[in-house]
Amino acid sequence: MEDKNYYAVPAVSNSGMSSINPAQGGTPARYKRFVVDRDGGKEDTPSLENGKLVHLYVEDPAQFLVTDAVKPSAMLSEWVEDVYNAFPWAADAILPDNPMLKSSILEHKGDKYGGMKDEAKIIKKFFDGREYFLHLIRVDGKICMTSSQKQIVEACVKSLHANKLAERLLFAPPTTLMATAENEMALYWKQRIQLTGSSILLDCKGLLDRVLFEPEKKKATLIDLKTTGKPVAVFDNSFEFYRYYRQMGWYRHALRVHLAHKYGRDQEPMWNIDVYIVA
Repeated sequence: MEDKNYYAVPAVSNSGMSSINPAQGGTPARYKRFVVDRDGGKEDTPSLENGKLVHLYVEDPAQFLVTDAVKPSAMLSEWVEDVYNAFPWAADAILPDNPMLKSSILEHKGDKYGGMKDEAKIIKKFFDGREYFLHLIRVDGKICMTSSQKQIVEACVKSLHANKLAERLLFAPPTTLMATAENEMALYWKQRIQLTGSSILLDCKGLLDRVLFEPEKKKATLIDLKTTGKPVAVFDNSFEFYRYYRQMGWYRHALRVHLAHKYGRDQEPMWNIDVYIVA
């Protein structure tokens, strides 16, 4: 499963390379802003959001709940979510005069609505998000998607099942003895980089969609699921534009480091790594 702290780890990653690559509009300042300071300031587009849902749905459809509940503003939503995550609340506890709730509301306000100092006004503002708070309690940690998103996601997953190779790579359990499958595999390592007259160690990371390990065959199969809003027939344009070749090279290297650590440096060269992109 995905390491929940993966995105908080300051390390070199494939996506970070895009922020510093001049051919992709990158600069050192952009890299510092988006990677080092993690100040993205950019919301997901509907296509990106749906793409993430497809990835998660492929991994575990049971964790989803279909709901058309409307979230309040981004700032109020974040405030409500912080309070919700602070304590296992019951629906009948979401009352303005609940002292524990009032304390949590004030504690998690932070610099949101900075000009608001009156406690009663702060509580009243928070309760503009009451329905969203109750919604979070009802869904109980499940991933929510709207009915229209469900149609899109299920159509994508249906197309994956319709292709025999895609279905085998993404959904079939390992068949050989001792074989294992890892989904959302977070890998971390240190990479020594040679400079003129010296060297440095860089923290590196990668998040791999799915890897099949077959120790008996000394074979690893890396599967990366890509979603696209354009026809698959022109996916080669996306492959070039987003530098997926660089990403796959980065992930292969991450796997090599992992195999050397797990099976020994003398065994790692014997392993073959196959790479599949399923679009």
